[in-house]
Amino acid sequence: MHAFPLEKSAGGITENIQFKEKQFKEIVDLLVDDYHFVRIIAIRGVCHHLMETIECFAVIEVKTLLKTLADTLANDGSTYLVRLAVFEGFAEMVKKKESAQLLESILPQMKLHIHDENEKVRCAFVKILQNVKDHPDTMSIKYWDIVPIDHLAARLEVNPIIF
Repeated sequence: MHAFPLEKSAGGITENIQFKEKQFKEIVDLLVDDYHFVRIIAIRGVCHHLMETIECFAVIEVKTLLKTLADTLANDGSTYLVRLAVFEGFAEMVKKKESAQLLESILPQMKLHIHDENEKVRCAFVKILQNVKDHPDTMSIKYWDIVPIDHLAARLEVNPIIF
């Protein structure tokens, strides 16, 4: 993942475009691999690339990756570790303006993850909210736009340790 996108030095433009498309397909395949450790490593790599080298991806590729992360992997029921990796990645992404802006419309749709069954996942989700609060210049939304205050209060009442 750290070398994405690879290019063939002897290849022409068309060949390199096809080669990049093949690499992208492999990345998506890794994100939905049957083995959860593969998914976790892929999530970390994708979040890193979306934060550091987003220009390597076409707009449609970014949308595909974010949809897979937010709709599929953030709701992975096989193990909490996959959900944890998604929210840890998002917590880092909100620190940087370019990647934070990608998450502005996604995070409010994920508000119920504050009530995840796993405490580590809930803590990672709270870390996203803390990073949004601590980096106000990266996003135009506030943490209470992501999770309404009544949900935060309900979670605080049940589990005050994570705050």
